[in-house]
Amino acid sequence: MPHDVIVSGDTDFSTDEQTSYAPPAPRSFLGEIARKGFVLWLAGVVVFVGAVGGSAAPFAYVANSVSNNVSVIDIATNRVVATVPVGQFAQGAAVTPNGSRVYATNTVDGTVSVINTATNSVVATVPVGLRPIGVTVTPNGSRVYVANINSSTLSVISTATNTVVATVTEGPNPLGVVVTP
Repeated sequence: MPHDVIVSGDTDFSTDEQTSYAPPAPRSFLGEIARKGFVLWLAGVVVFVGAVGGSAAPFAYVANSVSNNVSVIDIATNRVVATVPVGQFAQGAAVTPNGSRVYATNTVDGTVSVINTATNSVVATVPVGLRPIGVTVTPNGSRVYVANINSSTLSVISTATNTVVATVTEGPNPLGVVVTP
């Protein structure tokens, strides 16, 4: 079960609207597993994005923390069309407004994988702080903000160079991040 869902518009990118929803704590089966001392984390974040050029169906990008990859799902057919290997314990994902890139946080590695959505391949790996989890892209697509929970920082990535251009000291244990339009 994803712990956070981020939706980025539909195939019309004239708006850069994002919403976030966190479901209630696990119950029943998952609660029983937790009581027995097991840790179960099925998937990180789901991101819906329109296809580049709007000629194909929108896709969902699911960060799979246990399998260290991102699933690409064609939401018109509800089928996985690709699986992209990323760093260790993929947990968050965000898409650029034009749909050309997905930024996926790799919590154990302390990195962010940059996925080219046209080829469904990693084109860059960006070192950030300790245990990155939350990630968002600015409405104009120029910056990516990453919440690093164990270093209590926010990394700012330039999408033009895929490098960290600033690190902001944050309060203890930042988890999620969103930006206003």
